[in-house]
Amino acid sequence: MKKLILIACFALGTLTQAQNITMVDGLYKEDGKLYTGPVTSYNENGAKKSEAYAKDGLLEGKVIYFYDNGRIMEEGTYTAGLKAGLWTRFNNAGIKIGEAGYDHGKKNGTWMVYDDNGQKRFQMSYKDGEKTGTWLQWDERGEVIKSTAYNTMN
Repeated sequence: MKKLILIACFALGTLTQAQNITMVDGLYKEDGKLYTGPVTSYNENGAKKSEAYAKDGLLEGKVIYFYDNGRIMEEGTYTAGLKAGLWTRFNNAGIKIGEAGYDHGKKNGTWMVYDDNGQKRFQMSYKDGEKTGTWLQWDERGEVIKSTAYNTMN
């Protein structure tokens, strides 16, 4: 019985501590100190809004954002608080509607935008946050209807 009470007290203490995590000047803190550990947020109805991990106050690793219905809205990765790698966005039905690349928080690589049926609509390219390459737009039949060239060597 004492063991059960001790476990219950430990769990309750852990839950209470999790409520002390705050965002101050862009950093996650717990009791005034930089926080390392899971970061989960909930909307006003109690549904999970996001799930992430913080290291030394900054988001680090995989993050997932949710719709109110529990489906994934967006998922990606942070490195030292900055977006990194591939980010994917889904509509409320779970269909992929976008892919975007980041490097040190800047737009980077090929970005794709799809309509709510998952059909390709836009392709864009970035390098170090700047538009580059040839951007394409498709119509509902899958035909290219617009092409725009960008050059970062201005």
